[in-house]
Amino acid sequence: MNKKLKGRVWPMLVVMLLLSLGLIACGDSTTTSPATTSAVTTLAATSAAPIANTTASATTSVAANSSAVSFPRTVVDGAGRSVTIPKKPERIAALTFDTAEVVLQTVEVSRVIAVVKNAQDPTITYAADKAKLVPNITGQTQPDPEQVVALKPDLIVITLTHTGEQDFAKLIDQAGIPLIKIDNWDSVEQVKKNITILTQAVGEDAKGQALIADIDKRIGAVKEKVAGAKNKVRALAVNPIANGLTPGPGALLHEMIGLAGGINAAEELGIKKWSPIDVEKIVKANPDVLFISDLIAQNPNFNNDLLAQPAMAKIKAKQDNRIYTLSSKDTFGAYFYIGVEQLAKQMYPDSFK
Repeated sequence: MNKKLKGRVWPMLVVMLLLSLGLIACGDSTTTSPATTSAVTTLAATSAAPIANTTASATTSVAANSSAVSFPRTVVDGAGRSVTIPKKPERIAALTFDTAEVVLQTVEVSRVIAVVKNAQDPTITYAADKAKLVPNITGQTQPDPEQVVALKPDLIVITLTHTGEQDFAKLIDQAGIPLIKIDNWDSVEQVKKNITILTQAVGEDAKGQALIADIDKRIGAVKEKVAGAKNKVRALAVNPIANGLTPGPGALLHEMIGLAGGINAAEELGIKKWSPIDVEKIVKANPDVLFISDLIAQNPNFNNDLLAQPAMAKIKAKQDNRIYTLSSKDTFGAYFYIGVEQLAKQMYPDSFK
């Protein structure tokens, strides 16, 4: 951050710090007295047990019976920090699209005061319509600390994916505002942990448990469907970002292909996490099925250009007409299990008849 921005941000941060310490009078103080501080409930992400026989819709808020929640409470976030939240948050800033998706699907929209711009993008999140109802929109991968602090949030949640988000978090740490940091969404267990952390932080524990139960139920149903498949399908997934990326071990989509009963051909190429892919590697992998993400905003001609390459005619997926579009919002975040269902249906269509 440049010196000019720091000069604007620090005065505001100092004010917020003083507010958090109760040194400046205000009408809606969140200062916790010694008596209530001693009653803080500590919650760890592993403490949430799934609720059986609960289903949830990806396009509506998760329905769950409300259980008693108490504040103040201390939540262990994705960075392993113990974060004390004085009262049930009513002014939440969800500053990455993945955290916003969980928050907006589990709390009333009126409790959310800020989301990032791409949280309104229906191609990457199921909560886009709700995000569009939130009046204060911050930056995308580098939120403006001064703007966020001025909104007087009582809770900030963010995934530390980019340098800008990490820099933002360092400044907010010094402002005295409860900040929940999420590390990544790179595995099924990590997604479940993140859902638990976020819903504990906002005081909607039961809804988080219900969503996790739905994940387990839906994935379990897919596994039952594909269990009888005679031959494992070799699949390859390609994302248009950076002229082509593919997931290997360490990426959620890699795990999703396995949950759907397939074999990720990228692993056979020695690919780890998200790595570059080109026509030569695709031909070498020679997948039975090729999935191409619909995330084409940054590279609108990618799909057509890729499929027009003469070498692509050599791959089995093209010869058998088994190249499919994969919805981006089904491949990361809380609703990845919908992507598992779609992958399975396209790899093993006979199992779903």
